[in-house]
Amino acid sequence: MNIVIINQWYPPESGHGGIAKYNYYMANAYNKLGHQVFIISSGTEKGSTFEDRGGIYIYRIRQVIFPYFFSRVFFMGGVLRFLRDLIYSFSVRKILIKINREFKIDIVEYAEINTEGLSHGLFGPKNIPFIVRCHTPYSLLKNYYTKKEMFFYSPLFYWSEKLFISKAAHITTPTNDLRENISKIFKVNKEGISVVPNSIACDKAVKEDSNFKNQDKVTLLYVGRIERGKGIYTLAEAFLEVTKICKDKVKCVFIGDICPQYGGPSPQKTLIQFFTENNILQYVEFKGEVSEEELFAAYNMCDIFINPSLIYESFSYTCLEAMLCAKPVVASKIGGIPEVVSEGETGFLFEPGRKEELAEKLKLLIDDSQKRKSMGQAGRERVKNKFSSEEVAKQNIELYQKICKI
Repeated sequence: MNIVIINQWYPPESGHGGIAKYNYYMANAYNKLGHQVFIISSGTEKGSTFEDRGGIYIYRIRQVIFPYFFSRVFFMGGVLRFLRDLIYSFSVRKILIKINREFKIDIVEYAEINTEGLSHGLFGPKNIPFIVRCHTPYSLLKNYYTKKEMFFYSPLFYWSEKLFISKAAHITTPTNDLRENISKIFKVNKEGISVVPNSIACDKAVKEDSNFKNQDKVTLLYVGRIERGKGIYTLAEAFLEVTKICKDKVKCVFIGDICPQYGGPSPQKTLIQFFTENNILQYVEFKGEVSEEELFAAYNMCDIFINPSLIYESFSYTCLEAMLCAKPVVASKIGGIPEVVSEGETGFLFEPGRKEELAEKLKLLIDDSQKRKSMGQAGRERVKNKFSSEEVAKQNIELYQKICKI
């Protein structure tokens, strides 16, 4: 099959976020299975660029960039963002038509984020079917952020997401929970939505390097944006409770970029102040953004991984990566996370924002090295059996072939 994946995030140029990782793993898995893969993504160069990366053809388009000042203006920010995405969707359509002339595309997969296929859905080409891979639409995500944090949101996003999704030949989601939400929000029949999990290349896990291991302390690891919605303050308060009992036994490492805080100190500064005031800063380390290699070294170095998110998580790649590295996970019982982390088997789940519950789960694992090991091994097996990129790619290909009647 000739498959096109269209999304603004494709690594390394656009970073290694969850959606970018999904695109990368799927593209490479399709390629290994003998399919021709085309990527249309965003780039920084003027005009369009092309690269043949190991048989995967990558086309990059530079997005229109509006002055940052206007993006912060009430109402205008959302309109400009919608306008940017609309212009970009026409640029995407132009490249898609060009590729189709030369190669005859069988199917296109779009993410629902930024509705990059809106112009395709409205104006064709009708002979190229497309599916929408839902990750978490803005129309769902806005319910978990404050108005100040979602300053750019506009009702136009709901309109464009709903219209775009309605034009798709089929919809996929990584979890049943997101399937239920998509059906409810956009009034879509659940029969038109298939659940196909996110995936990971199982060779990503590197062996633990004892040089990085702190043998004297149990290391807790957080990976994600340093922002309120990711539950960093819940984690900070839970860690304080843990140190009251296990002060000399634990260390907490934060990895991730710092999100700006308008009208006050950055979230990281707030965390540092909290840890300082409670005399536990010496047990905390902030590493900032790191490379993929450093990230997996950190997963292998840690003893327990924590995802304390307060916002909707349709899947959680960080939990998946930690499990692949045989680490027990303690995560919020939110969105699709309970479909990734098996409660009591590969880790523990807790109610979002419940610092006391999080602290109790952490104490159980801190005091039981054998439990950490058994949960970690169970997590690794779960990833290999259920979330392997090649196996998930086969599920997608089977679905694509049904849609294309191949």
